[in-house]
Amino acid sequence: MLKTMNKILDLSLGALLLTKEKIQKVADECVKRGELGRAEAERLVSELTTKGEEGRARLSELVYGEVRKIVDDLGLATKKDLADLEARLRHPQG
Repeated sequence: MLKTMNKILDLSLGALLLTKEKIQKVADECVKRGELGRAEAERLVSELTTKGEEGRARLSELVYGEVRKIVDDLGLATKKDLADLEARLRHPQG
């Protein structure tokens, strides 16, 4: 049982990096060895896949926010800044 729990923990931590197919493969192996029932394995695959997708989304938001903060801190021009400048140069107001 401890071996199964360790595998579940490994799957949970690795869910961010694992595809559904890889999670399914490990779950199927656990079913073949009798460590998990089929229904439990399917529930686990579904849960870990969902958690992985949610984790990837949160990680993406975090990385984007940090990069945005660094760009702002460094005073770098964004695509929007450059587009605004280009528009002003093409159509001067004065």
